[in-house]
Parts: sequence; structure tokens; C-alpha cells
Amino acid sequence: MVHRFAIALTIAISSAAWAQARCDGDLIMTQAAFAQANPGAIGVAAQARWCRPLYETEGPLAAGNGVAVHAELAFGLKAGRTTLGVELQPLSILSLGVAYRATLYPGILGLPQSYPSPGADYRSTLFSPPEEGPGGSYALVVHQLVLDGTLQAKLGPILMRSSTRASLFHADLHGDDRVFYEPGLDIVVYRNGWALQNDSDVAYAVGDHLIVGVRHTLVEAWYPTGAYPPLEPRDNPNTPTSRIGPIVRWTFFDRGSGWLESASVGAVVQWYVTHRFRTGEAVGGAVPLVGIGLTLTTRVSLTAPGTPPGRR
Repeated sequence: MVHRFAIALTIAISSAAWAQARCDGDLIMTQAAFAQANPGAIGVAAQARWCRPLYETEGPLAAGNGVAVHAELAFGLKAGRTTLGVELQPLSILSLGVAYRATLYPGILGLPQSYPSPGADYRSTLFSPPEEGPGGSYALVVHQLVLDGTLQAKLGPILMRSSTRASLFHADLHGDDRVFYEPGLDIVVYRNGWALQNDSDVAYAVGDHLIVGVRHTLVEAWYPTGAYPPLEPRDNPNTPTSRIGPIVRWTFFDRGSGWLESASVGAVVQWYVTHRFRTGEAVGGAVPLVGIGLTLTTRVSLTAPGTPPGRR
């Protein structure tokens, strides 16, 4: 499963193992710390996840089946986020999820920013916040319905995964603003609109503790007629955006059980192929997104003494 922690951008390599997670009724707690540039972000996050199998099987195609519930908290310098969700994995290669997410911006350090049109200038540099909208930053709560789908496969040491997240946003913006900057997607989205992100990875497992690969990220947003002021052209200057580059994850501690089950560090470096402001307009195209994260995983058994251990 893919656990998503970031305030400003998901660094999935820093938070979830490529290997199929055990679904045996234990409580899995994951803590992460991350930092990123272009756009800038720094924060910490934690998730609690409980999963149990849907049915018993020994076949590899269905051995990872399960249903899970999870709760997440994440905090950065400019915002805080909470998520509650449910995941269904009918097969080892497929998982589906739905979640509610609320993001609170206290209105400090340049976030949030909202604008009257998708065509507004919301550029930012490596670490700076986006350009100010007409009313500057202010306190705002953004509600989000998140639909997740992941396809994954493992062929020997070769790992493949494609994860898509579609989000429906709701935000009560001030003044006549219609769109707001969403730092996780690095674009503006409509106050009551949809956006999508897809991460597609191909990687290679070097032994039991090191994974190296390539990730492509695609972001798309949709702007209905209500996103534009009267008489403004109904074009989309912001998406799709695309970036690609190497990913790596090193698990430097892996006990397999106990209070501290594993610890890992991960990094991602992606160059922008298409982006309104990061291919020369505000930041040169030679400058990549760079992210690094540290993850600690804890497993707590919820089974009574003497209960047979769950399937691994």
C-alpha cells in the first residue's frame, strides 16, 4: 500500500515499502519527516493503519488481499492536515481507497493564496511561497474527497507500480476568488473542483534493503465555467504538468517485528518536462524537484495471546 504523508508534496518513496505489506490484524504506525525544494516544503507526519485479510488463500495473486482503515496527521510550517480513509485490496496487484482529508491553513508564511482566475500568476521559486493573490494569505480550511487506485507488480527484482489519486476539493475562498494554490499538486485548483495526480514507477531491488528506480508524475486539473471571470477565455494554462527522475529507498534497519520494525531513508529527484512556471518562467528547467525523507515503522499486535499469527 502507498501511504501518503506530505503537506506540500507526497514523497511516497520515503513512507512506504515496495514489498507487499502484511495484512494480519496488527496495528501499523508510521512516522515520517521530510524536506523538499522546488517547490519548498518541510514537515512531519504520522499514520496508524489496521488491516485484516478478506479471505484466506495461498496463491500469490491474492495473498496480499485485505481491507484496511487508516488515520493520518501531518504538520508543516504553513499548514496541518488530517485524513481518515478506507482501503480495499481484493488482489495483491490492485488496491482501491476512499478518504476524507481536511487541511488547515492558519494564514502564515505566505499560505494559503487564492486568485480570481486559473490564469493568475501563482509562480514560486525553489523555497518561496506562491505570488500573493488579491487578498494575500488568510486562515482557510480545505475539505477534500480522495479516491485512490494502485496497480502494482513484482517480477523477480523488478518492481512496477502506478498509483492514481483523484481529489474533489471544497474551499470557501474570500472575496471574488475562484481558485487556490494547492501545494501538494503545485498548481491552482477550482474551489469546488477536481484534480488528479498519477505516479508511475519502475524500480529494481538491490538485495533486501536497497531499491532504485525511475518515477514519472503527471498532474491534471479541471476548471469549469465557474472558475473564470466573465468574458475570460476558458483555456487551461496550468495543466497537465509532468516531471520524471530517479528515486531511491534504503532500509537501514529491518527487524521484521517489535516496537521499531523498520527504518528507511528515501529520496526523489525529478526534472520538469512541462510546467507553467518551472521550465524557465520562474525556475530554470535544469533545476529539479528534490525531496528526502526519513521513515520509522512500528507494529503493535492486537491479537490475544495464543492466537495463531496472521498471514505474512
